[in-house]
Amino acid sequence: MNYPHRTENYILELRGDLSIKGCRKLKLESDQYSLIEAANGLEDMRLFSCGGKLYGIGAGIRDAGWKPSEQREITQILLTLDALGNVLNQNVLNSPLGYDVEKNWMPFEHNSELHIIYSVDPLTILKVQGNQLIQLGSQPSLSKIIHEDMKYRGSTNGIPFRGGYLFVIHNRRRYGEKHAYIHYFMFLDRDLNLIQISEPFLFDRPGIEFAINLVESGDSVLISYGIADRQSRVISVDANRVADLIGIS
Repeated sequence: MNYPHRTENYILELRGDLSIKGCRKLKLESDQYSLIEAANGLEDMRLFSCGGKLYGIGAGIRDAGWKPSEQREITQILLTLDALGNVLNQNVLNSPLGYDVEKNWMPFEHNSELHIIYSVDPLTILKVQGNQLIQLGSQPSLSKIIHEDMKYRGSTNGIPFRGGYLFVIHNRRRYGEKHAYIHYFMFLDRDLNLIQISEPFLFDRPGIEFAINLVESGDSVLISYGIADRQSRVISVDANRVADLIGIS
C-alpha cells in the first residue's frame, strides 16, 4: 500500500527572543517497526511536560485510499521524547468514546498524572493510566455558561495557572464567504471544575487561526498558533492580562 500524503513534524528550539535556534525532524519510525497508525504522519501535535518528562500527543493519520476523503483513520498517538526531541517511546491511545473525528485532544498534568480533555463541549476529561483512558465525571455544556449557540472545540494543552489550569479553546464563525476561528481562554480549578471562559479574541485578523500550544514563561503566557495552515507564529501575552481576561487574581 502506498501513502501519497504524509505529514512531517519538526522540533524547533527557540531562543529567549523567540527566534529559532535549532530545528530537527521528528522520526516516528524505529529500526524495529513502523507505526502503521501514523502511516501518513502525525497532525496537530502538542508538546507538553508531565512528571518532569517531555511528551507529544497528536493525531496519527492513515489514509486507506489514494485520496484522504476515501477512507481516513485517525488515532491519537502519545510520544515520549528526550530533551533533544528524539522519540523514546510511542503509544497508541484508543478512543473510549469513538467520536467521528479523533483530533485535538488537550493534555495536561493533574496530581502528577497525565490527563486529557477529550471534548470541550461537553467538557469530557480522561485520566491516562498506561494505555487505558478513564473518563472522569461529566461537566455542563459550555453553552449554559457562555449562552451562545456555538460549538466549542479544543486547541491547546493545559498549564498550571493561578491555582488552576489554563487552556485556549475556539469556535468557528462565518464572516461573509469565509470562516474565522474565534478564541477563548478557559480556566479550570484544582478540582477540574470549569470556572470561567474569557471574552472572545483573535490573534491577528478573521480567518483560519489555530492555537496549538501554551506555556508560561516568566511573567508571560506564550501561545503558538498557525495561520491558514501556511505559517506558524508565537505570541506573548502578559500573565496578569490573561488573569484579568478570565476574571481571576
